[in-house]
Amino acid sequence: MKIKILASFAALLALTLTGFSEDKADHGNTVQVDSKNWEAEVVKSDKPVLVDFWAPWCGPCMKLGPHVAALSKVDKDVKFVKVNIDENEALAKQFDVTAIPYLVVLKGGKKVADYKGYMEPAELKKFLDAAVKKAK
Repeated sequence: MKIKILASFAALLALTLTGFSEDKADHGNTVQVDSKNWEAEVVKSDKPVLVDFWAPWCGPCMKLGPHVAALSKVDKDVKFVKVNIDENEALAKQFDVTAIPYLVVLKGGKKVADYKGYMEPAELKKFLDAAVKKAK
């Protein structure tokens, strides 16, 4: 029995490491951002931007991600972007990311509001609405 479990785990690990696993999560209207497209996607945006700093190993990030994706489908007054901190250490340092998930609302590249930690969908909507109002 142990050998079957280990063999199954090894096969799954091999598929993951070779890139055969597929991300089937619904990311809504969020855009993956890195240092190369940061200025175009965030700083030059004509809308306020919700930046979701996250990592794939972060449980609360994985739980918050679908809420951000769902909100991105209905809130057309805000641009939604995600930054993987493992792949974008410079951006994480620039925003002094010390805990994740970390949400930042920016307008013209300037911070309007931020929040560290997980939020339920209603809290997220309330946070974003307040930040957008402040950004105007």
